[in-house]
Amino acid sequence: MKRDAVIISAVRTAVGKYGGSLASIKDYELGSIVIKEAVKRSNIDQNEIDDVYFGNILGLPGNVAKVCAIGEGLPDHIPATTIDRQCASSLETVGIATAMIKSCMGDIYVVGGCESMTNKPYYLERGKKPYQMAAPKFLESMFVPPEFEQISMGETAENILDIYPFSRMELDEFSFKSHLRALKAIKDNKFKDEIIPVKVRLGKKEFIFDIDESPRKEINMEALSKLSSIFRVGGEVTAGNSIGDKAMQKAAEIMSASAIDILLDPIIIKEAKQEFNDRLGTRIYKTLLPIDIEPPLKINLK
Repeated sequence: MKRDAVIISAVRTAVGKYGGSLASIKDYELGSIVIKEAVKRSNIDQNEIDDVYFGNILGLPGNVAKVCAIGEGLPDHIPATTIDRQCASSLETVGIATAMIKSCMGDIYVVGGCESMTNKPYYLERGKKPYQMAAPKFLESMFVPPEFEQISMGETAENILDIYPFSRMELDEFSFKSHLRALKAIKDNKFKDEIIPVKVRLGKKEFIFDIDESPRKEINMEALSKLSSIFRVGGEVTAGNSIGDKAMQKAAEIMSASAIDILLDPIIIKEAKQEFNDRLGTRIYKTLLPIDIEPPLKINLK
């Protein structure tokens, strides 16, 4: 029996800069907003959801996925799991849900992720004894054992360039074109359907945030070429041709094609499949869904 996994709804907030428009809102609060909208757009009964998988790497310890699910108003009996695969955390949730559907472990999943670099918490080392004279040290995120050298993603980019060389001009040109394409897409309202507006309150003022902050209108090749490398002396990676710190949340609902036929009205099915083909099917989801795998075993845990 073949089981296709299909994205039936997808939504995100606009991308906020570090310390930008979304700075006053916590990651889990924004996560709840996108989950609520994704579920609403799917027209699925919340009680039919099997699980929630949400990516998060910088939030408070705990289970951010469950916090977002509860904040959205999902029933308490729906489980939730937080995934940390660093930059690929949200994409990993799509893969996990797809695998669960393929292996007949479930039919309907909410996936995505939430992150706020601005609101990243600080961690302190535990004191060796009460009221010690020396102040505790701040702790950094840990990716390798202490005896190994821990490097940043920027340094990793420089190491990759040692193996697959690209010139500084090529990197800057790619960045420049990326900004221009993003600005054109914003101008042409290409992201309108996937972005959910967020109401932001700053003091007594309120405004609606619904446009990505990262693309720079004033960017040009001359300005990019003047930036210094920041991770290696004489390196190629600069603040202009590398990714910045962001705040963004996204959620999607994935379900098996067989469940679509059972749970959704035929008109909704047609609209969902058309949206997948027209919008989502042309993006990265096309490489993931639908996936043609024959599950070796059907396990019913209900």
